[in-house]
Parts: sequence; C-alpha cells; structure tokens
Amino acid sequence: MNGAAGPTASVPAGRRRTGALTAYREHFAEGRRYSLPAYAMGALLRHRATSAGAVARLRGRPAPVIDTGRGEIHLGDVGLYPGVRLTTAPGARITVGDGTYLNRNTLVYAEQEVSIGAGAMIAWDVIITDTPGFGERPGTGEPQPVSIGDGAWIGAKAVIVAGARIGAGAVVAAGAIVDRPVEPGAVVTAKPARPILVLKRNDHE
Repeated sequence: MNGAAGPTASVPAGRRRTGALTAYREHFAEGRRYSLPAYAMGALLRHRATSAGAVARLRGRPAPVIDTGRGEIHLGDVGLYPGVRLTTAPGARITVGDGTYLNRNTLVYAEQEVSIGAGAMIAWDVIITDTPGFGERPGTGEPQPVSIGDGAWIGAKAVIVAGARIGAGAVVAAGAIVDRPVEPGAVVTAKPARPILVLKRNDHE
C-alpha cells in the first residue's frame, strides 16, 4: 500500500446551494440513476447537509443520518443507502463528489477532513475516518486528512483510517485496513485468514 495517491476531486461548486427543485431538474437533465421515490426521499434529507446536489435515499431502514456537528458536510449528486451515517466534529469537513454512492451501514466520520471523489463506489459496512481508530473518537493519536479518489472502489467491511490517501480508480478489497497512501489504479487486499493455533479436542469427542 505504498506510493502516492492522486488528487481527489471536490464537489463542483455550481448548483450546490440552490433549491431542491433546481438541483434535481439539472440532475435529471443529465440522466438519473435511481428511482423517483429515492430522489423524493433524498430531497427530504438533503437540507441536513451544508450543501448538496441531487441526493437519492434508497429504500430501507434505518434511514441515513447526516450530522454536521457544527462542521460541514458537502454532498454532490449522491446515493445514500439505509444505515449510512455521516458525522463531523466541530470545524471538520466531509465532501462526497457527484455520482458516488455509499452502501448500507457505511460510517464516515471526520475530525479534520474526509474527501471522497466523484464516481466512487463504497460497499456496505465500510468505515471511513480521519482518526487512527475504527469509529467516532476511538483510540489514540492525531487525526490526519483522508481522501478517496475519483472512481475508487472500496469493498465491504474495509476500514479507511488516518493517513489513507487512495488514488483515483484504486480498488480496496473487502476487509482491508488502509492507513497509508494507495497509488491510483492499485489493488490492495487484506491478508487471508491463517491458522495460528490448533485446540486440543476432548477425548470423548
């Protein structure tokens, strides 16, 4: 997982602070990706972000949570699946670019900055945080900005923590833990399970 990651695109500045009707009309003109009910539910959710494009909320429970916590959350034209949670500490910032989706139960937490580029694919149960631990305010050490490049794919149950800079088009396999730069287009995996101990079985088994 060595090597420098490429820059991450920010959310385009255009229509982000416009009303919902304008944001969705412009998005539909470019071609919609989700069902109309998903966009309708997303329209009720988008106001919780600092700024947002055409947000789609996919059907299911629990509903996604957007908690700015006196920080900033900027969303492009994004899809949010059930159980997604976006949370910032005071003064922190989360940015998610156009065409990106966050699948079920993904957690994004920032104490400084987490940036996810355009067209990124985030699978279910992923943790993305700029802290050195695996959730909100865990562990020890200092936060470091985290970025995920355009078109990157993050597999299920992957954990992205402080120091991770994942380049455009990179693939992070399911279950991997990333705490350092990943080159654009690289594929990184978790170590497969291996035996470390054989327990003795009782004689009567």
